Amino acid sequence: MRGRPINSSGTIVRLVDVALNILFGFIVITDLTPKSQIRLPAPEKMETPIIEERYDYVIVKIDPTGNFRLEAEEQPLGEFQDLAALETFLRQRGTQSARAGRQTIVVIDPEETSILQRTVDVFDLCERNGIAKSIHFKDVAL
Repeated sequence: MRGRPINSSGTIVRLVDVALNILFGFIVITDLTPKSQIRLPAPEKMETPIIEERYDYVIVKIDPTGNFRLEAEEQPLGEFQDLAALETFLRQRGTQSARAGRQTIVVIDPEETSILQRTVDVFDLCERNGIAKSIHFKDVAL
C-alpha cells in the first residue's frame, strides 16, 4: 500500500482553508450597523436634574422611643410623638407639594432598635392617604 498517509500536511492545509473561508463568510454576512439610535439631550439643555423638580422627599426617622423626626433635604422639619399629628403634617406637606407640581415621597428610616409597629404605622398612614412611600433599610452582614 503505497500512497499518501491520511494525516498529511496537505489535508490539514485544506481543512484550515475551509475553516477560514467559513469564518470569513460569517464575518461578511454579519450586519454590523447599529440597530437603533437614542437621541440624548445636549448638555447645555439640561440645567437642573429632572428628579429634583418632580419629587419632594420627606424622611421620617423613627427612634427607639417611638418618636418621629422629619427631615427634607437634610433640614429638620419637626418631631412628633403622636401618629395623628404626623398624619396631619404629611397631608399638608403633600397638598403643598401638589400645588407646586411635585409628588411627595415619604422615606421611612427606622433605627435598628426602633419599635417595628411604629414603622408599620407610618407605612399604613401613607397607604391610607395615598402618599408614595419607601423604607430605608441597612444591609445586615451575616
